[in-house]
Amino acid sequence: MIKPYNNQYHNHKARSKRRGIDFQFSYDEWMAWWGNDIINRGRNAGQLVMARTNDTGPYHPNNVYKTTVEQNVSDRIGGPGETKRLFSLQITCTKRKLEKETELCS
Repeated sequence: MIKPYNNQYHNHKARSKRRGIDFQFSYDEWMAWWGNDIINRGRNAGQLVMARTNDTGPYHPNNVYKTTVEQNVSDRIGGPGETKRLFSLQITCTKRKLEKETELCS
């Protein structure tokens, strides 16, 4: 059976492990959770992410919700360091978008 989003699933699982966050989704559960929104999933501005309730606990079907990259960062803002991280994320997202546009034009 071909799993079209297999790489994205395993990358998400690996990033979670590197961050020390338990990932409790099988591939099929992960795909069902994303549903048609899978095409909007990503780490760039305007895309959707899987966010954890109160940014705590595991990635588990009962502990996650879909939100935009910007809203996820905004939900985590708690002080000056978080504000700086939000600004850094906005710059990174803009830079990635420009890089993709440049690739398309080359």
